Amino acid sequence: MIQDRQLLQLINPAIEVIVHFIGQPLSAGTCAFESELLREIERNQSGLDLFRADGLFKNREYHTLEKHAVYKLYSAAHGTELTFTLDKWRGMPAAVVLMLNTAITKQGNFWSLRKFLNNAAKSIFAIGISAIVGDAQANGHPVRHKPDFRRERTRDGTPKLVRLYEYLGFSRMKGNNMALTAENFTRAVGSKRHNKTVKAG
Repeated sequence: MIQDRQLLQLINPAIEVIVHFIGQPLSAGTCAFESELLREIERNQSGLDLFRADGLFKNREYHTLEKHAVYKLYSAAHGTELTFTLDKWRGMPAAVVLMLNTAITKQGNFWSLRKFLNNAAKSIFAIGISAIVGDAQANGHPVRHKPDFRRERTRDGTPKLVRLYEYLGFSRMKGNNMALTAENFTRAVGSKRHNKTVKAG
């Protein structure tokens, strides 16, 4: 049995969420989103597992607690997990990333991380989600190599974690907010396929 407790923080620092992932991955959906996402994962044969839990969201400004579904896509092959909730972003349905984490034994492989994110994004976008958004900030999980690059900056002052997300296809919005839209993802994937076709010809 998988047991996973996480304390996560949303893009808005005034909102916190506590979520517990306990048990096995979903084999069937309890709503349209889950059923469609499971079908896409199976169709793509990406090897992703989907977990669901109820997240307890705390809004410091209004001192209220709300319960919302929180999801985790996990790949044993890549040792990586993407935890997110569903919300609106610029009026569009979006997957709001609460945390992206790779097991310490699997860290250091950019191509593996990109493959995982491409698999996750492909399935998420295929069912009508318009964007994957989040805040590029270090979480509490350990890193394999010291010092922790996530808290360092490039020569031009850009946080290295932001630059990593940019290399992964995300666009920097305000501050350290990052966004990957379905439109940009589809365009990038189409461009890669076109380049392969040209080279093969």
